Amino acid sequence: MKILVISDSFKGSLSSNEIGNIIKSELKEHDVDIIPISDGGEGFIESINSFLELEKIIVNTYDAILREIEVEYAVCKTRAFIELAKVCGLSLLEDEKRNPLYTTTYGLGIVIKDAINKGYKDIYLGIGGSSTNDLGIGLLTALGLYTNNQALNNNDLKDIISINNMELNESLKNIRITILSDVDNILLGENGATYTFALQKGALDLNILENNIKSFINLINDNNYPYKKGAGASGGVGYGLMKFVNAKLILGIDFILDNIDYQNLQNKYDYIITGEGRIDEQTRYGKVVSGIIKKTMNKNKVIVISGVNNLDNGLGVKTYSVVPEICSYSESIEEPEHNLRKLIKKIKL
Repeated sequence: MKILVISDSFKGSLSSNEIGNIIKSELKEHDVDIIPISDGGEGFIESINSFLELEKIIVNTYDAILREIEVEYAVCKTRAFIELAKVCGLSLLEDEKRNPLYTTTYGLGIVIKDAINKGYKDIYLGIGGSSTNDLGIGLLTALGLYTNNQALNNNDLKDIISINNMELNESLKNIRITILSDVDNILLGENGATYTFALQKGALDLNILENNIKSFINLINDNNYPYKKGAGASGGVGYGLMKFVNAKLILGIDFILDNIDYQNLQNKYDYIITGEGRIDEQTRYGKVVSGIIKKTMNKNKVIVISGVNNLDNGLGVKTYSVVPEICSYSESIEEPEHNLRKLIKKIKL
């Protein structure tokens, strides 16, 4: 049988390519193809590289807590592809360093600025997997947005009393920014950036984070952009870029699937194996798994694998999960490859 493995990474554990190679080695009696895939989070550049010939560029910048780091982004003709998760991603921070009140996207702005200075006019930002809740104020500051306190993080938002975007507008003249997101949440409220995602980023007080955002929104008297789909993506990076630089926001998984011509590609295969580290309610909205299921015409072809499945109601396709089918959560972290191999052996084709 012909099988396509097109799985997202298991965040902080196994990359998309590693998962594909593990499955291929376990299903060696079948004809298995691998396409690394991402919804805009970890592995975004790797997935772009599956259909474009990319050149890599190294730049010095800062992570989410302003430690100096070296980051790679990729370019092709006029386009630059930048992965937020490589700069200010949650997986880059030790548990005790995670706090979205203070983490910043400033380093991401430096990477974007480097690409612009090198002449790239079309910037594609994969923004999944962030550790921040700063509305993108850090990256906007790096690109020239002036605030009275040179704001960098969520905690600074409440102290902003004046703002000037003349230098920002000049630095982004003739630049087109496309945001590739893995969620379409609005910015505020129970389904917004803070109340949906901040706890997993190490937040201690959600109300403080939300109130700081509201303080800024009230200052600029914005009753429109906070309620746009995707404004809550990546701790409000979606909001900041749509509001201040007129960025276009699309679902990352749709962008990737369209570029690999998945609509026709799927017809070559008897089964399509997809997955992600954690299956939960968010999986239904903009993630790799939901994108694959939505665009696969014959749902019986689809098999979903995951590290953990927290979804009460199923996805409507065959689903296999390491936890609890193979082992406990702690055991799954200790030996991810071994446990995934055991899971693949359980798949009934």
